[in-house]
Amino acid sequence: MPISCFGAETPILTKSGFKYISEIVVGDKVLTHTGNYKTVVATRKIESDDIYELVVNKRATKLTVTGNHLIYTNLGWVRVDELDKFVHYVACNHKVNIVENDYIIQITENTKYGNGKFERAETNLKVAVTDDVAWALGFWFAEGSTSSTGTLKVTNNNKEICQKWVDTMTTAFGVPGKVRANRTWFDGEINSKTLCEFFDSEFGKGCKTKTLTDWIVELPKEKLQKFYAAFYLGDGCKTTNAPMIELANPKLVAGLSTILNKLGVKHSLQLAKKTSTATNGIISVSIGKGQQNNKNSPRCGLLMHDGLMYNCIDSVTKVEKKIDVYDIQVEDDESFSAAGIVAHNCFLSSVDDSLAGIIDHEAESSWLAAMGGGLGASWSALRTNKTKTSRGGESTGAIPFIAQFDRKVLAYRQAGTRRAAYAAYIDISHPEIVEFVSMRKPTGGAAERKSLNLHHAVNISDAFMDKLYAADDSWELIDPHSKKVTDVVSARELWQAILTMRVETGEPYIHFIDTSNRALPQEQKNLNLLINNSNLCSEIVLPTSAERTAVCCLSSVNLEKYDEWKNTTMVADLIKMLDNVLDTFIEAANLSDSAKTSIRRATFSASRERSLGLGAMGFHAYLQKNLIPMESEEAAKINEEIFASIREQAEKATEELGRIKGSCPDYVEGGGTGVRRNMHLIAIAPNASSSILCGNTSPSIEPYSTNSFSQRTENGTNIFKNPHLTRLLVEKGMTEDEIKSVWRSIAAKKGSCQHLTCLSDHEKAVFKTSFEISQKTLVKLAADRQKHIDQAQSLNLFFKAPIAVEELHDTHYSAWKLGVKTLYYMRTSIERSGENIGQKIERAGEGLTTDKNTDTFVQTQFKTVTKTGFEIECVGCEG
Repeated sequence: MPISCFGAETPILTKSGFKYISEIVVGDKVLTHTGNYKTVVATRKIESDDIYELVVNKRATKLTVTGNHLIYTNLGWVRVDELDKFVHYVACNHKVNIVENDYIIQITENTKYGNGKFERAETNLKVAVTDDVAWALGFWFAEGSTSSTGTLKVTNNNKEICQKWVDTMTTAFGVPGKVRANRTWFDGEINSKTLCEFFDSEFGKGCKTKTLTDWIVELPKEKLQKFYAAFYLGDGCKTTNAPMIELANPKLVAGLSTILNKLGVKHSLQLAKKTSTATNGIISVSIGKGQQNNKNSPRCGLLMHDGLMYNCIDSVTKVEKKIDVYDIQVEDDESFSAAGIVAHNCFLSSVDDSLAGIIDHEAESSWLAAMGGGLGASWSALRTNKTKTSRGGESTGAIPFIAQFDRKVLAYRQAGTRRAAYAAYIDISHPEIVEFVSMRKPTGGAAERKSLNLHHAVNISDAFMDKLYAADDSWELIDPHSKKVTDVVSARELWQAILTMRVETGEPYIHFIDTSNRALPQEQKNLNLLINNSNLCSEIVLPTSAERTAVCCLSSVNLEKYDEWKNTTMVADLIKMLDNVLDTFIEAANLSDSAKTSIRRATFSASRERSLGLGAMGFHAYLQKNLIPMESEEAAKINEEIFASIREQAEKATEELGRIKGSCPDYVEGGGTGVRRNMHLIAIAPNASSSILCGNTSPSIEPYSTNSFSQRTENGTNIFKNPHLTRLLVEKGMTEDEIKSVWRSIAAKKGSCQHLTCLSDHEKAVFKTSFEISQKTLVKLAADRQKHIDQAQSLNLFFKAPIAVEELHDTHYSAWKLGVKTLYYMRTSIERSGENIGQKIERAGEGLTTDKNTDTFVQTQFKTVTKTGFEIECVGCEG
C-alpha cells in the first residue's frame, strides 16, 4: 500500500477526545466525513521523506502529511501534492450524526461523613436536565471546580452570572449555595459533598481532565445551545479575527467540537506547540463569524449539501525532512478527521468491506468492461457470512455479492464486441473458502449462491503450502473484519477439494501470492505496495489498494518467427507502442466525467506505474519448426535464451523511454536510481484467439492440444493440419496419397501421431500434444522462464483421464516449490479429437485414481465426472 500518512503530532478527533495520531490504537472511535464515529481496525508507522505542510483557513492546525495522502475537497479526493489553493477547497467536518436524548441525572445516594451522618441538606438524587441545568453545566465546565471539602464552585468577574449559576443549582439539586466576593472575582459556591463526588466521577477531576459525557453531547440541540452559550460565556474571548476558546484539555475540546458540529457552528482548531514543561498543548477553537462566504477571503467556508464545510487552502509547502509518519484504517469508512480536515485512510482492499465499497467497485468494473478491460478483483476483505454489520444486522458474506457480479458479466461487452469477463479472488484463509471453491459447480448448494459465468481463483500463501506436509495440518480460517478464527479445517482436505474442483471444472485458478509479492520491484516495496490478487487470466500481478486498480496494456510477440525478428527493434517498438496505449487509456478515461470518477483508481494506477505486459505465442510451434522436443534439454535452453533476450530488450526500451518522457512516479518515489518509464514489462497472456489470427500458431507458451482440428469461420469450415508435421512428411518423400492417409489416421487417433511408424522416436517426441507431454515439464519450463518475467504466465495444465492423484498433487506442489506465480485452467480429457474450437464435448468416466503402492497424504476418491470439453478460451487478456 502507498505511503500516505501524517506526522506523529497530528490531532485526531476521537469520541473520547483529541489524540495524537501516534497514540491512536485499534478500537478507538474516530470521526469520519459522514459525521459518524467509526472504529479504528488497524494502524501503521513508517518513515518517509515525502513530507508536506498543509495549512487550511489560516487559523487551522498546520498538518504534516505525506504528499500522496488523499484529502477530501470540493473536487473529490485529491493528493496533497496536487492541491491547488486557487482551485481546491478542503472539506472539514461540519456535522455529527448523534441521536438526541433528554437526560435525567441520577445520583446513587447522598454522601455520609466520617461520623456516619448525612449532610444537613440532602441532594436531590434525580434531576432532569432542563435548559437552565444545561446552561449551569456549561458554565461549570468552563469556570468550575470541586474541592475535597465538599464545595462545588465557579469563578467569574461578573457577580450576576455567578448568582444565576448558584440559583439554578440550588433549585435543581436542593442544596444551599451562595456567592462570595474575592477581590476582583466572585465565587459561586454550592455546599454539597454528594454533588462534588458525583461531578468528579461523572465529568473528571481538575481542569485538564474534564470530559463531556456522551449524554451531554446527545442532549437536544436547544439544550446544547444553552450549554455552549454558557461555556463561551466562561472561557470565550473575542479577537480581531473571530471569537475564540482556548483550552489545554484535548478531551474537552473534542466534546466541544462535536457539539459545535451538531449545532452547525463553523469553527476551526489550532494546536499550539507543547512547551517543555506542559503536559498538553493549547488548542484554540476559532468560531466562525456566520455568513462569511466570500471566496476571496482566506477564512471563507462554503457549506455544501453533503454537510461538510469547505475551506480555503492557505498554503501547501514541501519540506525537506525525513520523519516517522502514521496512518489508520477505519471500519466501514474511507476517512477520518485530522484536526477537523477530512483525510483518506489508505488500507482498503480491492473490494472494501462496506456497501459503499462494493457499489464503487461495481461502477468501476462496469466502466472498465465497457472500455475493453478484462477484470479481476480480490474479495478477501469482506467479512464472513452471519457476522454483525455496522447497522446491527448480519452480513451475507462475499458469496452473494460475487454472484451479483456473475449476473452482470452477461450484460456488458468489452469495447462493444466480446462479452465481459471477470475473475474473483479470495484468500485461502477466508472463512467462506470452501463454498467459494465450489461456487462454479452447478450442483450442490443454493442456486442463488452459484456463479457459473465468472471465473474464480484462490490466493494461496506459503504458510498454507507448508501445512500440507506438517504433522498437524490444522488450518485456521480467519474473519478479515474481526480478525478472529471462525473455524479450523484440515489443510490437506482443503487442498484436495481445490484440486478435485480443478479436475471437475478447470478452476479455481491458483495464485501463490507470497511468491508474487517477493518478486515485486524493490521500488514498489519501498512504497509499501502489495499484490492482493491476479487478474482474469492469471498473468497480471500488480499492486492494488484503495488508490489503485491495477492496469496493464498487453501485446504478444510471435515466437514461431523468432529467428526473423530477434535481432530487430520489434521488442523496443512494442514497448513504446504499449506505453502510448497507456496514454490513450488515461486520456479516454478523462473524456467522460462519469468514467473519470468511477475509474479514478485505474487511471491513478496507470499513471503511477505505467505497467506493461509484453507476452508471447508460438513457443511450441517454434520448437516443432526446428524439430526440438518440448521435453528435451535443448528446449529448456532455448526457453531461457528467448525470454532472457526479450527481457533485456524490453529493459533497454523502458530506459530509453524514461530518458525521453521521464520515469514513472513509483520508480522515482520508491528510490529508483536510474531511469525507468514502466515498472513492469513482461506478462504471458493466453492469447488463444490472437494465435489463430497469426496463422494458427501455438497459443501462448503452451503445447498444441492436437495436430489436427476443424475450425469454423464465416467462410466455412477449415481443417487445420500441423504445418511443421506436413513439411516433415513431405521431406520424407511421401506421396500425396500417403500423406492424406497419415492425416486420416491422425484424425482417427484424436490428433495424436504417436502411432505413426513413419516417424522416429525423436520426431514423435517433437509432435507430442499437450496431454502427451509431462506436465512437470511444463511447470519446469514455466519456472525457468519466470526468472525473466516480472509478472506471471497464464499456465494451463493438461491431464489425461484417469488422473493419478499423486501426479496431480506433485505437479501443483512443484509449481509452488519452483517459484511459479500462478496456475491458470486445468484441462482434463480423454484423447483429444479435432473438434471445432469452442465445440462442447461430453466426457464421461474421468476421475481420480491412485497407485495403491504409492504412499500419499491425499484421501483418494474414485468418482465419475461428466464435464464439457475445452471451454471457450477467455479472450479478456488477448495480447
